[in-house]
Amino acid sequence: MPTIRPLENEEVNDDLKVLFEKSEKGTGSNNMLRTLAHNPELMEGFLSFYNALWKGTIDPQLKEMLRYRIAVKGQCTY
Repeated sequence: MPTIRPLENEEVNDDLKVLFEKSEKGTGSNNMLRTLAHNPELMEGFLSFYNALWKGTIDPQLKEMLRYRIAVKGQCTY
């Protein structure tokens, strides 16, 4: 199955490098953002959705449980 290669730091501007670094510190991975960066408009839309979804009143521990459950259900290797 074809895959889209995540962009390397040498292929992006300084703003994206900072975003990638922040993402990796927060979640331990930034491959999804590096892949979405092929289409900056799509990446910005995703980030708006993601930030709206995870900011709010839901307990952080419950959010992490949801992330884990989704990863297991989707057979994610992360």
